[in-house]
Amino acid sequence: MTAGCGSDDPRIDAGGMIDAAVDAGRDAGPQDAGSDEDAGGEADAGPVRITGDDYVHFPELDPERDGELLVRFAVPRGARSFVLTVAPATPRRVLLVSLRGPDDELLFDGLADEPTGSLARAITFNLEEELPLSVLYPNAPEAPFGPGVYTARLYLDEIATTADASASVDIVLGRPVDEAEPRTLGIQIWIAAGASLTPDDIIADDTMLSAFTALRSIFEDAGIEVPDIGLTELGTPDDALAVIDGPEATVRVLDALAGYPGRGVHVVLVDRIEAGAGKVVLGKSTGIPAPTPHDRLDRRGAVLISLESLPSDPARIAELIAHEASHSLGLRHTSEAQGDEHDPLGDTPECPADRATFETSTGLLVLTAEDCEELGGDNLLFYTPPRSPAAQRALTADQLWVLGRNPTLL
Repeated sequence: MTAGCGSDDPRIDAGGMIDAAVDAGRDAGPQDAGSDEDAGGEADAGPVRITGDDYVHFPELDPERDGELLVRFAVPRGARSFVLTVAPATPRRVLLVSLRGPDDELLFDGLADEPTGSLARAITFNLEEELPLSVLYPNAPEAPFGPGVYTARLYLDEIATTADASASVDIVLGRPVDEAEPRTLGIQIWIAAGASLTPDDIIADDTMLSAFTALRSIFEDAGIEVPDIGLTELGTPDDALAVIDGPEATVRVLDALAGYPGRGVHVVLVDRIEAGAGKVVLGKSTGIPAPTPHDRLDRRGAVLISLESLPSDPARIAELIAHEASHSLGLRHTSEAQGDEHDPLGDTPECPADRATFETSTGLLVLTAEDCEELGGDNLLFYTPPRSPAAQRALTADQLWVLGRNPTLL
């Protein structure tokens, strides 16, 4: 299948089945890489490919010696989006270099002097070398999207020559939806075994129960229904999940979650998240977005929340969890700390650097929610919570559009 094949390809149909092709080390050729024809007339099955109604999984692909990996896949008519996930077998930096759409349209070029398109403001690298890279597309209403063949060019950083250089790749489609109907988001709360609280403690805590009610309300106000929130202990004390003191600890949490299938955001409460002296981490997502959970794929994404830094106000707890869950679904901060970076969405306010009034211990001026009161300080995705009792749960139409495109929502 050529990169320029468009929506008239008979294999891209409304039935939801994906036909994907991958080229792990050569330029795009005229034939579908999934074809078993070659110049010698002998069968060449190519990389192992597992295909379902709404996903394709390549368990093991080998990049070129220079680290380049080219992945081609087809998006059927009716799909609302896709999430591409690349998980290296050995920890290493993974970068999305470019993305081309149907008719070879250049949607993102990370090597250009001035990258264009909505992905230019997206997270196009894995947050930690031990974590996968996931990219949601389209990630803004103006991003061109339609059925056809897409080509992602990726770069995997150097590793030791004796290490496993392969990576698994999957593409999960956002199924067709009725825009008039609300989306549904599953939320599962886990308590890391050995943490200072247990599930029984949470059930007996009115503050936490009120926080979960407020959490459901935040999403329901946004037109996203949240069924009953689950609450379960994760792992055993011997698994050492209660303190996140580095990437290896994060991986241990993800490994403990790997056997639990199903769509939804998994939120893990741990005692604390360490990030160096003087730094307080309230919570984190393992990706923006995190890899899409799927019954046929191991869970490789989660939201981590620090009990040690947990706010005392149930409304603030709810906003914190909803903030990190929204990161895991693909939303960036509306404005970053110094006001020099903003999300790719056209209707979210941008708070500039000259508004910053708070001086850090290193002398750096950063924004506060109060500095940006009328420029997104009340938005759920502002980078830091307010110091006042004011609510911080606003979501714009474009943010809701992105949340609705993530395949995690049903």
